[in-house]
Amino acid sequence: FIQGLADAGTQAYTVAKTRNLEAMLEVSNTVADACAACHERQDTHESRLGPRCELCHTPNGWKIWKFDHETQTEFPLRGAHTDLGCESCHVEPVADAPKLESSCGACHGDEDPHRGSFGSSCERCHGEQSWRDVRIVR
Repeated sequence: FIQGLADAGTQAYTVAKTRNLEAMLEVSNTVADACAACHERQDTHESRLGPRCELCHTPNGWKIWKFDHETQTEFPLRGAHTDLGCESCHVEPVADAPKLESSCGACHGDEDPHRGSFGSSCERCHGEQSWRDVRIVR
């Protein structure tokens, strides 16, 4: 394991000096694999956020993270979603980067008292802070 990590680090350093983005993306998988070889048992996310720890964490410590849901995903966290922990939505392990459906019904379909009769554009009547925040559209 130690040699694999050392080799991945050397490869990453060499590629980083070239400033070749494509090569850097390619080597990042090698680095991720090297990290996972030792740390996969310590994955507090239980694979729900995928194997690419370096997308959020730095090698300087697990508690140092740099993920911004607003800019790094197609689903910015707004309203009631801002108070949720990652595991509230990311419940299933994934083999690669997590990709969730962004429609209200994908997560809240079981809670729809209208049973789909008003379609899937919940935001036409409901706010993001609460389902009870209703505005009548005529």
